[in-house]
Amino acid sequence: AEDLKKLKEYVDIAVRAAEQLYDASEGEAKKAYALQFLASKGIKFDSDTVDKMIEAAVLTLHHELYGSNPDLIV
Repeated sequence: AEDLKKLKEYVDIAVRAAEQLYDASEGEAKKAYALQFLASKGIKFDSDTVDKMIEAAVLTLHHELYGSNPDLIV
């Protein structure tokens, strides 16, 4: 459980940093950045789990930034 909590914290950091570094149209670059950041922290979860956590973090961030209006989510 502690490892999963740490993973979530790192995923949140990686996603927020990628959002600041790249444009909205650079989704693949954002994901690559997030994956590289996680790898640099020694994260060793299966890619499916990490992908889902990244997507959840992106969705959470977009809800924080734009609310729940799906028309505003890029």
